[in-house]
Amino acid sequence: MTGASSRSHGDDCASMLARYGELAAELEDETDPARCRALRQRLAELDTAIDAVLQRATHPSL
Repeated sequence: MTGASSRSHGDDCASMLARYGELAAELEDETDPARCRALRQRLAELDTAIDAVLQRATHPSL
């Protein structure tokens, strides 16, 4: 993996982790059940995306 590619994966992951933290904090304060479901769904999607970025970063041949 090139240095630029590694930085790109790191930047992607860092932004997704920051967004994950924002959504998690919002979920803690949310009382509307429908909004909680939507936030949990978005968190699950981000979790999957973060896993994929980390997988590519650690196993670039996959």
